[in-house]
Amino acid sequence: MREFKRRGYDNSAENVLSQKPLIVGVSGPQGCGKTTLCNYVAQTLSTQFHLNVITFSMDDFYLTYNAQRSLSLENPDNKLLEYRGLPGTHDIRLGAKVFEDLFRLHSDQNHSAQIPHYNKSLKNGRGDRSPKFQWTKIQKPVDIIIFEGWSLGFRSLPIVVLETIYKNAQQNSSSHLPSHKFEHLVAINRYLAKYETDWYPFLDTFIHMDPLDINYVYEWRLQQEHTMRAKGLEGMTDEQVKDFVDRYMPAYELYLPGLRDGCFFVRSGDYCQESLNMAPAVGSVVVQVEVEKEQLIQGFKKVEGKYLKIVLNQEREVVAEIELNPLSPQKLLSL
Repeated sequence: MREFKRRGYDNSAENVLSQKPLIVGVSGPQGCGKTTLCNYVAQTLSTQFHLNVITFSMDDFYLTYNAQRSLSLENPDNKLLEYRGLPGTHDIRLGAKVFEDLFRLHSDQNHSAQIPHYNKSLKNGRGDRSPKFQWTKIQKPVDIIIFEGWSLGFRSLPIVVLETIYKNAQQNSSSHLPSHKFEHLVAINRYLAKYETDWYPFLDTFIHMDPLDINYVYEWRLQQEHTMRAKGLEGMTDEQVKDFVDRYMPAYELYLPGLRDGCFFVRSGDYCQESLNMAPAVGSVVVQVEVEKEQLIQGFKKVEGKYLKIVLNQEREVVAEIELNPLSPQKLLSL
């Protein structure tokens, strides 16, 4: 945010995004600090620049308890769909409607949007969608929407590629894929395609919080559960945490390489400009975007299509920042 002040901008950025909200997608594995980052950015933009910023998560769109139970019964031996979490366990239609309603606020003053809330403590920890009166009601036009999720940005694979990966995994003792039937992975892959067509087109810019080693998730999740138990709250045992994270590993194994090697706005292998900048302050979360006054006035159009990767070590320290831009080379500027 320092860049605004260096360039002499004041704190009167209200209503600059008059046509539609800027939607920022934030992806990163469980425990990496997504929520902390999103809340910090939202608070800073709101207090210092008087922008109307809201944040919500893919988790808010989990299927209801009954719908998830039906999905599980329809796929009785598919452990990947037994509980909430993976592609296929979200209400895609509801998510798209929320985005559409938030867009409509800019053109219809009588309209409102409601963001659902999912309560993971209901149904003995299986979770359920909260009653509608507990949803967040939005009545004023929103300038910026920050939307986060652990699998946000994952893209489905061609069936031939999926088959090749699965075949090669049979010879890899550390792979999680052989623990699942191929057709079960195909089901997840098929569900994932709906996120691409129905949710991803809403996103204007993308931030990926990427650990050097995805296995850090086991430790990060353990830390979260230990903290909960230290506060006297119920938490999973260490063995339960391992089982919990294991369910997500097939998706990381299949789809994280594509997100790492490509760019959210173009598929892996397509043209994508890249620049690398080592983080100036290891240990702090630093978000870098290029911001010009014209971008504020014209709805952040120059930010659209930007992809920022924040690389984290095991201590969640930022060790590198990579900007991938499918349009043109861009320099990185500290906020």
